[in-house]
Amino acid sequence: MFLGIIEIENKMASINYADLKRKLILAKIDLTPQQYVRKVRNASLMLSAMIVLALAFFTSFNYLFLYPLAFFLFYLIFFKYNFKALDQKIYRLSRELDKEVLFAGRYILLKISAGEPLMKVLYDAAKSYGVAGDFFKGIVMAINTGTPVEEALETAREVTPSIKFKKILYPIVVSIKTGAEIGKTLKETIDSIKEELSIEIKAYGKKLNTIVLLYLVLAVVFPSLGLGLSSIFLTFLGIEISPFFYGVILLFLALVEYFFIVMIKVNRPTINL
Repeated sequence: MFLGIIEIENKMASINYADLKRKLILAKIDLTPQQYVRKVRNASLMLSAMIVLALAFFTSFNYLFLYPLAFFLFYLIFFKYNFKALDQKIYRLSRELDKEVLFAGRYILLKISAGEPLMKVLYDAAKSYGVAGDFFKGIVMAINTGTPVEEALETAREVTPSIKFKKILYPIVVSIKTGAEIGKTLKETIDSIKEELSIEIKAYGKKLNTIVLLYLVLAVVFPSLGLGLSSIFLTFLGIEISPFFYGVILLFLALVEYFFIVMIKVNRPTINL
């Protein structure tokens, strides 16, 4: 049975160890793909066993034939969820880096324009706070351990989940390889990113208008008018509304509120210009 679970979980999760290795690097998780799969499997087994055991206690062990099926389903759900959680972590890291990419790029451009050597600029950037500071700390640590600057920057480009940070590092890597001036190319890259962010903010404004309109209809107008009219109508029919019905309505409204909050957060631009 356990071998069957492993076979099905591999098909459901579509485990590609080469792709999983890349995702683990992007997510800053210091585990091999095999170790991560083993960790996910153990966590899924434990959670599934705990839930099934709780169900068994609540049902007084009256449905023994259903518990193996429930365990199997919960296990596959948790196993699949953990792999999706890895993608979510990469997405969150990407957004956190995107929030600071413009300021980090301007900082590097300012230092280089002032005539400071690239190594000093990287060391100063590593001393800054936030996710960007941690990102440059990784580059500096690699250089301190003997990795050439060009290779350290190229590796950083490959392992960062932020496409915008890749763009910032690209002209620096090219300038090291070719000996070209960094300042002009880096400034053009920063202006391009700034333009992208301006477009994102304008698009967010349009989306926000639609979201607010839907919110007013679904969370304000529809519940208030619908509940009021239905109460009057049911009163004329002599039908009493139970407290359970009001509880369901409140739960529905809470879910609608949460849905709109999540939608606004997900669509919000990663930076304010």
